[in-house]
Order: sequence, then C-alpha cells, then structure tokens
Amino acid sequence: MKSERNEEKTEKVLELLTDPLTRKILVTLMGLDPNIIAETKVSEKS
Repeated sequence: MKSERNEEKTEKVLELLTDPLTRKILVTLMGLDPNIIAETKVSEKS
C-alpha cells in the first residue's frame, strides 16, 4: 500500500516537472539555467 502512494506522488511530481512553467520556476529558484533542465529531460528520454 505504501509503495503505491509513493508512486502516485512520484507521478504527480513528474507531471509538474514536465510543465514548462513549473520547471522554469523551480529551476530559477535553484539558480540554474532553465535550458539545462530542458536539455537533460530530452537526453533522458532518448
């Protein structure tokens, strides 16, 4: 049961991370270049 809950949370986090605006905000808060994250995301998929 617990692992199912964690998976749901992970899914929601991933959904947020795929949202460009949310990602940009997070990245800006962390002081990183948004383009770095976008490039990383693309390279992870391939």
